[in-house]
Amino acid sequence: MADEKEDNFEDLPEYNNLETLVSPTNTESSTYESSAEKDTSTSNTNTSKIETKATATSSTSITKILTLTTTSAAVVITGSGLIGINVVSNAPTASINTMELVDNSFTYNFTTTNKDGRKVYFTFGIKNTIDQKIDVSTADTYSGSFSDLVYSTTYTANIYYENNGSKTSLYSKNFTVMDNPNTSTIFRLSAMKVLGLVLNYSFTIENPDNHQVTFYLYQGEEAIKSLDISEAKDYADTITGLKGSTDYEIRIVSDDKEGHTLTIYSKSFTTIDSPLTMNSLNCTGSTINYDFTIANPTNYTLTFSIYAVMTDGGETFDERLTKIDCSKDGTYSNTVDYTYGGTYRTEVTATVNNEDIWFYQETNNTLALPSIEVLLAQMDEISFYFKCKVINPENYFTITYTLKSPYDTIFTHDISEEKTYDFDPNIYSENLALDYNTRYTVTITALPANPSAEEDINVIYTNTYSTPSQETPST
Repeated sequence: MADEKEDNFEDLPEYNNLETLVSPTNTESSTYESSAEKDTSTSNTNTSKIETKATATSSTSITKILTLTTTSAAVVITGSGLIGINVVSNAPTASINTMELVDNSFTYNFTTTNKDGRKVYFTFGIKNTIDQKIDVSTADTYSGSFSDLVYSTTYTANIYYENNGSKTSLYSKNFTVMDNPNTSTIFRLSAMKVLGLVLNYSFTIENPDNHQVTFYLYQGEEAIKSLDISEAKDYADTITGLKGSTDYEIRIVSDDKEGHTLTIYSKSFTTIDSPLTMNSLNCTGSTINYDFTIANPTNYTLTFSIYAVMTDGGETFDERLTKIDCSKDGTYSNTVDYTYGGTYRTEVTATVNNEDIWFYQETNNTLALPSIEVLLAQMDEISFYFKCKVINPENYFTITYTLKSPYDTIFTHDISEEKTYDFDPNIYSENLALDYNTRYTVTITALPANPSAEEDINVIYTNTYSTPSQETPST
């Protein structure tokens, strides 16, 4: 049971706004009584009604009595200071009769009081997944049980009430389920949560006897995803692309060396109906092209977003580049231009009961810029040797090799095809018999197949090479 909390009345505005009653200055004993009501409500849930009474029998003897109906508190103050305070809180309470874990079953029994009608909840689940949330706002005794809990996993039981958007705990305790008695493999669940059409999971595997352990995702009777999780370590991932209004099941299966198969975890769930039909989403060069249709009878507040996904110092973070309200029925399509070689995540989300859910999530990479590996670049007297390997993703770029003098273009060649090019001057005579005492520049450029109007040609390699000075023969 939560401890009752005493209010600091000197912090209340009502305390400082009390009217001071002045006692008579004559020597005759007189009695003054004053009754004043002040509504100084400071929140939408509480209205403080203050009644002050003062009695004076001399010029130095003043007594004030302060009554706050919201906290049922009486404060008595004299000219010498505070002489008494009694606080009885109206906040909700929870009296725990039973909170007990036996094997992999949990039983609860508790009684609540709730004099001011706040929202009170009982929740039970693992840290990142609230399996059960029960409204216990009505003052009553609540009891029940949860069975088939996940072995080796820690659950938390919470009772709390809401107050102006914040939560105040009345009870919180962790309970760890025993290890599975039927296998040495330990599956310790941290999260298994369906958020719309996205599944987030994290768990730990301990496998002292090296069993074959497999993660399965079933759609109906078909295993649409499997993952070998035999290695003892932490596992975490997000599964996207789930279909709306579809039955799924997660199974963790352990196979020992004797051929015994044991399902050590299973969870079935049905996805919600989706308001989204993704007609197409693809990358072309540095652009992302999207086309989707919304039919939104549930009136979700829907948001279409594109994030740039970046890595710095081993840490991954993202930045939202595009945000569109797509709550209205209709088709949404566009082409957005970003950068080459970038990683971008596209999402369509909604917020339901203060929790984000996903109707779509996919990560795409824009096309990487082509690259050049220089294998040989050498000026031999007045002959230039150049050899390079070209990487051109999807042959999307037109790549051009150019050799220039300060006055003219000496040699140019298309090197768009992915292969190794060797511009041996004995084969390409333009590279033979160059001028003495001249600086030459090699430039390799890449032009996209469908460049935008403002897009520049990308220079992916440039360098300068000089021929020697010609010696003048002596006479």
